[in-house]
Amino acid sequence: MKKRLRKYFVTVMFVLLCVAMLRPMKAEAAVFKDIPVYVVDDMRDYDTKVGLSWKLDWDLNVDAGVTEQCHYAKFFLPKDSIVRIKMATENESGFGADNYFRLYGNQTMAVPITDNDIRHGNGDDYLLLKSGTYYVQCGSKLYMSGTSKHSTKIMIGAVPEEKAVEVHQTASADRKKMTITVTQKFATELREAEWCEGKRTSINMPYSSKRLDQTNSFTVDKNGWYTVHLKSESSVGFNKEIDYYVYVNVTGISEGAKKGITYKSNNLKYKLVKEGFDGTGTVMVTGMVNAKSSVTIPQKVIIQGESYKVVKINSKAFYKKSKVRKVTIQSKYLTSIGKDAFKGINKKAVFKVPNSKYKAYKKMLTAKTGFLKKTMKVKK
Repeated sequence: MKKRLRKYFVTVMFVLLCVAMLRPMKAEAAVFKDIPVYVVDDMRDYDTKVGLSWKLDWDLNVDAGVTEQCHYAKFFLPKDSIVRIKMATENESGFGADNYFRLYGNQTMAVPITDNDIRHGNGDDYLLLKSGTYYVQCGSKLYMSGTSKHSTKIMIGAVPEEKAVEVHQTASADRKKMTITVTQKFATELREAEWCEGKRTSINMPYSSKRLDQTNSFTVDKNGWYTVHLKSESSVGFNKEIDYYVYVNVTGISEGAKKGITYKSNNLKYKLVKEGFDGTGTVMVTGMVNAKSSVTIPQKVIIQGESYKVVKINSKAFYKKSKVRKVTIQSKYLTSIGKDAFKGINKKAVFKVPNSKYKAYKKMLTAKTGFLKKTMKVKK
């Protein structure tokens, strides 16, 4: 009887043990360590500006049943950024272990943003990431040897996308060409740096694009959109690189105003006095387009895409424009008002001038210019 009970007990325990062994093991919940991201304005000198974000020491031993180890971390990215993740394996003997780094966009860790295997050496990724929290799984597993004691160092640097690239436009003296200089601050080296006309989402070398020159510049001779393509260089081991596109709108190419030609703007006619760009050129008012009761002389006027100071009112500019009852002079740059400029306008016309120019402009408004002292007025 006792033998039967003992045998029964042993059988039951064996069955229970087998069931326990066959039952799926419950995965332990990942514990995420907070690790820092080094946010900088310029990552071209990456190793001097980005510190160590995470260091992991591995102790793998097949005899001890430890053939793989894994750790979890998370980091926060305050702004949309170009991120560089650099991983270095140290003190690994020969082909000791496989090392891997996986990045996820959420805590479920279902589909990795990047999944890299490194058997030896160093490697890094360039990624364009939105602001938010990211989750990391880093592991090491035995490869060809029975033991491996080594370390993994991980550096994570980020440059905000708004600061990743600087673009400067420089016009030629005659304004017929524009040189665009592109300075990228996210990669030590670029595999490709090219440009093409138009606003594009992809460009193909060499048919539709051209290389940037040694100063990372290119020169164009017409206004419009241009696309600059910057492709980062990835190192051995990792498999991610970034295609970054910059869009440049060129609007500053212009012939400017030419002498002898009459230009029209806001019901006034103008002619060039002095050539110049970037506000250095000047013009004079020569007349009205359509007869109206009020006239406004602006401080500056845009002609051919360029800004010009209004410095003169030409002779007979408003000659016999009898409907004109109000003249507003906004310009503070007037140096002269020509003969009979206002002769024949309404006898009770009122002139409004800037406070700072009241005395000077009142002296210019004389009988010679058509100003009637008895009936016309000058106001501030």
